[in-house]
Amino acid sequence: MFLQDPIFPLIMTVFTLFMVIIQSIQSEKLLKKSIALAFLNITIAIVVLIVYKPYIESKKIYEQVYSYYSIFVYVFYFVVFITSFKTSILKANHYQLFVKSIKESKWNAYYVVDKNERIKDISQSFLDEINMEKEEVIGKKLFNVFNKTIRFIQFNGTEINNRALENYYKEYRKKAQIGDDFVEEHVILNSEGKQVIFKLMMQPVFVLGKFKGRIVVGERKTDFDLLGVEKKLSESNKDLESIKLKFIATLEISKEGLFYIDLDQRIIWASDALVQILNLPDNTLELNDFRKLFHPEDLTTYLSVIGELSLSKQQYYLKYRILKDGNYIWVEERGKRIFDDHTTTTIMGTLNPINAKHFRSTNIEVLDHLGNYHELLVKMKKLIDKDNYFYVLLIELKNIPKINEEYGWEVGNMLMAEYINKMYSSFVTENGGVYRMSGLKFVVLITDPRKMDFVQKGIRSNETFLNLSMRYGSIQSELEVFAGVSVSKEDAVKEEHLYQAAEEALKIAKNPSFSHHGVFYKDLVNNE
Repeated sequence: MFLQDPIFPLIMTVFTLFMVIIQSIQSEKLLKKSIALAFLNITIAIVVLIVYKPYIESKKIYEQVYSYYSIFVYVFYFVVFITSFKTSILKANHYQLFVKSIKESKWNAYYVVDKNERIKDISQSFLDEINMEKEEVIGKKLFNVFNKTIRFIQFNGTEINNRALENYYKEYRKKAQIGDDFVEEHVILNSEGKQVIFKLMMQPVFVLGKFKGRIVVGERKTDFDLLGVEKKLSESNKDLESIKLKFIATLEISKEGLFYIDLDQRIIWASDALVQILNLPDNTLELNDFRKLFHPEDLTTYLSVIGELSLSKQQYYLKYRILKDGNYIWVEERGKRIFDDHTTTTIMGTLNPINAKHFRSTNIEVLDHLGNYHELLVKMKKLIDKDNYFYVLLIELKNIPKINEEYGWEVGNMLMAEYINKMYSSFVTENGGVYRMSGLKFVVLITDPRKMDFVQKGIRSNETFLNLSMRYGSIQSELEVFAGVSVSKEDAVKEEHLYQAAEEALKIAKNPSFSHHGVFYKDLVNNE
């Protein structure tokens, strides 16, 4: 058995704890499990020291257990010692490689100081400027060395002196944080009175969360013209980045349909606004796929105009039809081919729907925000695809021109707005809507069976069913309204034909020889 006085295992456990702490410092992190095991080992060793004489000595089983424990203490110590030794060698090799790589790179200037600003290491480039040997400065305070031979005149573009810079670094110790880095540019007068520039990166050194010093790495520059060029390049890069960010922000907030076409890669990129305008599947599309949306009659003209672009004629303007949700809508495109960009063949421009409303704005929200004919067709197609039954009520406010002439446009617009509000409240439900076809014509989509029955009975029993009397102050007037009605599933199966049927019925209703102001298209067909 391996028996010895218990004081020796206790001493070894203390050494072990010391080695674990050193290993934590080398690893730059707290080795919690190893430290906990080391403290437990010390506790057991203290207990063994106390109970050895009265309980363990001369008792064979306990002595055998104590022998195994003593062996464990020594083995644990040697394991920790060997691990710490390997880490020390690795750190030393890493440091030597770090120093060698700096010497062989353009980052040829560095120094390392501890928390008290004592020099731990310094590059030959700094030693050349202060005209000293390395042995003369190691262990001495940084500014005690600098103040002897060099003078700082600028720090990051601001005039400074040695005392002010020394105070700056003293304050830095108090506010340094883990992970900090700071770019420094020093202009100094060296031991020969020549101006030298050091461009450096400073980082603090922390061990177990405590500030232990700082390391400064960079390069020495003596060519002031070259430095000026670097500064201008840096400023140019910042300007380009600023322009890029502003351009991206413009794309994000613009309501215009913006695009660019890469003719080399045969792709088109569309802004979010344009994707929404045309209901495109993605922001980036194959150019051929996008042009398949063009009306065949317009595509030939479009390609001809694009093909004629040249240095003397870089811009173009076109109106054409493009497919949206199964229907063609008119759009206008303004673009420019970028000939100054020699790396890609690019066209940039805007594409927006043409306002199809043939009437002037009223500045009354309920009128100006109504959908147009194309939006009506899209809505009807959705209802047809869902197999919905609905009425297309096409109305014309016949005597609005007379009211405008008698009382002014403001009154006429207010009467129309009031009437459309009445249509909304009386006939429009969730799937319905009101759309403006022209200055005086509107379409009301009625999807509620009860509303449809009410309209049918009203039109057939009362010849002026849709007329409305209104009063504004002293002005009293009656809107004279004519209507044509087509019915889905009965009068037509396509949305365009449904609208045409309602138009045919409206023409009959407006005929002076016809008694009622409202006509169902199916009644015309049945009478024939």
